[in-house]
Amino acid sequence: MRPLRRWFSRVSGFLSAHRQEQRMRREFEAHLEESTEDYILSGLSPEEARRQARIDFGPIESVKESYRDQFGLPAISAIGSDIVFGWRQLKKHPLASTAAILSLALAAGATTTSFRLVDALFLRNLPVSEPNRLFYLETTFVDREGRPDTMDDFDYPTFLRYRETLKNQADLMVVGMTSRQDLQFGADQDAEKAWRQFVSGNFFTIMGLQPAAGRLLMPDDDRAPGAGPVVVISYDYWTRRFSRDPKAVGNTFRMAGGQYEIIGVAPEGFTGTEPGEVTDLFVPATMNVQP
Repeated sequence: MRPLRRWFSRVSGFLSAHRQEQRMRREFEAHLEESTEDYILSGLSPEEARRQARIDFGPIESVKESYRDQFGLPAISAIGSDIVFGWRQLKKHPLASTAAILSLALAAGATTTSFRLVDALFLRNLPVSEPNRLFYLETTFVDREGRPDTMDDFDYPTFLRYRETLKNQADLMVVGMTSRQDLQFGADQDAEKAWRQFVSGNFFTIMGLQPAAGRLLMPDDDRAPGAGPVVVISYDYWTRRFSRDPKAVGNTFRMAGGQYEIIGVAPEGFTGTEPGEVTDLFVPATMNVQP
């Protein structure tokens, strides 16, 4: 119980700091006066007597700090003093303070962004079914200078041959890089930007995802080049662009010279496969027809 009583005593002293400070000042003044009078009675002048009394007490501020530590919460008091001192310095040097604050803000922002990227790359799995069974296919070759290099892009006929060869061993899908595209929802509306990603028709089936609205891409959507002008929009884009209106499904827009129809919305939390990027539109890979 004694430590508990000591703690309550310190809290009480901290809450009544102003009153404690006044009492301490009166006590010190009383002790100084008594010691000064004793030295005067011993024959010293008033000035010399007061000086000698102060010497006997030692550094007054050190004694006060020791007293405060015994009857208060020194850690909290120190933090409060630091805050007051820091605020005074900020007001005294506004230009340097602004520069320091901006530097800290930029550093904090950069650190947060870096962590988000690391989190996406190494710490968090894709929000799909059985992410541990997903593999990345690339080709290793030797470049013109004789150095080993890798390539992760394939033409669509090569993908079809790989898929046919491995049909009883693995499911292959196309996952393209995201790219920023212009699109227009009506002749009277301004063009806007969106992030597009080409994927094969079996992409969402292999990922084990279910639509938030409408339907997702199917293998029939990419049977022939240019024959599937449909898109699935991300949940995030559905929220930003359409305020989650179910009537967004069925809307049409123009992109890259062609007319596309929104057939569905990807599930919430799935933003694509590119770390640090949020895909807005998922388009059948066979719509990536080069002129």
